[in-house]
Amino acid sequence: MKPRFLRIAIVDDHMAFLDYSKSLLAGHQGVKLVGTALDGEEALERFPSLNPDVAIIDIAMPLINGFSLTLKLKRLMPEIGIVLVSDVDDKNYEILAEDLGALAFIHKQAFSLETLFKIVGFEA
Repeated sequence: MKPRFLRIAIVDDHMAFLDYSKSLLAGHQGVKLVGTALDGEEALERFPSLNPDVAIIDIAMPLINGFSLTLKLKRLMPEIGIVLVSDVDDKNYEILAEDLGALAFIHKQAFSLETLFKIVGFEA
């Protein structure tokens, strides 16, 4: 039986969170980081060809914020799962994430593989 991998892409302009996320993913055999982007425009250019199962997207970014990027990616790639993240822990972000078709909003301090796997329904 072929192993199932969760293909993940990350969009964040903060290198500390990007590096932290990459290190979490690198330590797990069930996931594959297929790409990263530092802003929404780069994500729109690269992600359709990378075909991630899930995109982890920061809300506050230059050029295109995470909410707008979610709408654009969902139009381009309807099957993609999107998890929005932010340094700001705002309950309104949870509501907006749901309204935009994202799987969830996670405060960056609470981000973990266990939380991500639970949200996307991935059994490692």
